[in-house]
Amino acid sequence: MYSHRSLQRAMTSAHGAPAKSEISSFTSFIHLEWISAFTTPMSIVLKNQVESSERSADQLELLTFDHAATCRDVEALMHQIVDVFAELNAYVERWQVDIERGITQYTDDGARDLLDLYIRLEKTAVRASLLGRTMERWGFVVAGKNRFINAWRTLKGITCFSLDRVAESFKQIAAGNAKPLEEFMNELSSDPER
Repeated sequence: MYSHRSLQRAMTSAHGAPAKSEISSFTSFIHLEWISAFTTPMSIVLKNQVESSERSADQLELLTFDHAATCRDVEALMHQIVDVFAELNAYVERWQVDIERGITQYTDDGARDLLDLYIRLEKTAVRASLLGRTMERWGFVVAGKNRFINAWRTLKGITCFSLDRVAESFKQIAAGNAKPLEEFMNELSSDPER
């Protein structure tokens, strides 16, 4: 990361210092680029972590020859899913706060990207669950099973909502019209599609 002074030195040519307006507009541009990099709804790190979990599940589904080693890898995958889920939740909470404060703007595409990560992670959790059941059939105890199951249940709850309902909820939050949880639960229980 460059300091303001090092940016000024980098902009200074052999003929002398640039005009103050050039420095000001350049540093404003850098500041805006930095802000937008951290307020983009899709986190590059989280996306890569979800992809890593998917690749691990792909490889583990192919292994059957070394039960003990495979079991430890399945436990590691379950642990990774729980950790990525917690990080994704924290990211979404920060994003929602930024929307509420006006730091970033809500977009349907941003909400869809985040929900897509939840859906992909939940599909990977299903695969990890099946691998865990195989471990148990082999006679192994799955370390961290309850923690994994709790995270997976919550993931299933998040992914059961339609994208339209999620988008509507974010718009209501952004407008300051959030519903009380009881009212929201009543709407869900009266929905004929559920």
